[in-house]
Amino acid sequence: MFLSARLGVNSCVKKNFGFPFSVLITRPSSRLILTRRFLHSEHQPDELIETVSGKRPMTTNHELPDPLRQKGQQRIYFLGFVVAMAISLFGIFNYEKMSSPVMNATMYFLRRSQVARELLGKEISYADLIPWVKGELNTVSGVVDISVRVKGNKNSGLMILKANRSSRSHLFQIVQWSLLVDGEDKIINLLEDNSVEFAL
Repeated sequence: MFLSARLGVNSCVKKNFGFPFSVLITRPSSRLILTRRFLHSEHQPDELIETVSGKRPMTTNHELPDPLRQKGQQRIYFLGFVVAMAISLFGIFNYEKMSSPVMNATMYFLRRSQVARELLGKEISYADLIPWVKGELNTVSGVVDISVRVKGNKNSGLMILKANRSSRSHLFQIVQWSLLVDGEDKIINLLEDNSVEFAL
């Protein structure tokens, strides 16, 4: 009877409270003493532990990821990074050419040239939204060999500039300043234009 009462109380308390413990019932002379002894639950294995986000934490029992498993994807990321860096570098170099005093002076004289305005029209500027200056423009070493597309309200073409100088104390010697208009095979020598005195 004592054993059945203990088992009944244990199952009842476990059902109501949701955690295991044992109950010991003794009957002294005047009152009923109820003694509870909690049973510690066993430690859960790592496979059953989950964080608040629902992901299992990394433990020593887990196999470390292999960094060489996805070689193809890593190569694609690396190539994309190299291409992006190359485009950025070319963009920086091209911006330096465009913002140089040589290009500013050349475009200024081109807009004032009567021959250029007759061929291209008014409002002469760079032909492309992002102008690309091809060739070498090194004012330190005194070498200018560039070409860039220009346009007006009538036509567009390719402007070519070649110049050099022996030192910084000397002015540039203009070797070629010409304009190749789209649709025409003839190269127009802008140095022969008497409406401007081109100098760098």
